[in-house]
Amino acid sequence: MRQRTGSGDAARIERSVTDIDTALQSSRLEEDLVLYTGVTMDIFGNILSTSRYSEDGYLLCSFDPSVTYHALQGTGRDREGFVTLLVIPEKRGSYLLYVNETRREILLPRSMGFELAAEEKIGRVEFTAESVPRYRDDNMKNVRLLFMTPIT
Repeated sequence: MRQRTGSGDAARIERSVTDIDTALQSSRLEEDLVLYTGVTMDIFGNILSTSRYSEDGYLLCSFDPSVTYHALQGTGRDREGFVTLLVIPEKRGSYLLYVNETRREILLPRSMGFELAAEEKIGRVEFTAESVPRYRDDNMKNVRLLFMTPIT
C-alpha cells in the first residue's frame, strides 16, 4: 500500500517541478530537431484508435533513435514483434531541455499533445554517414515509427 506524500515532501516536489518548468522556459532550441520516444503496446493501441497521444507530465525523448530502441528492445515489442517509436519533430525556438549527453536525452514540457500523421514499419533501420548512433552494435530490426505532429 502506498503512503500519502507528507507536506515536506510535497513542498520539495512542488519546488522541483517549478525549477524544471523555469529551466524549460529558459532553454530554447536553436535548430530543428527530430526526437524519439518509445511507447508500450497499450499506448500504441490508444494512438491507433484515437490518432492522438497526450502526456500530462514531462516527456523524456532522445534525438538518437538507437537509444530509444536499445531501451525497449527486450521488453517493448508488440504482438507483431515491433518496437514502436514516436517520431516527434521540434522546431527551432521550441522550449525543451537538454538533459543527458550519454543517453542524448531531451525533456519536453508538461501537458503536450500530439496527433498521428503517419505510420511506417521498417524491417531494419539504416543510419546515414552523417548520423552517429550511440548503439552501433544493435541491428535495429522490426521498428514501427509513428510520426506525430504537436497539437498547438
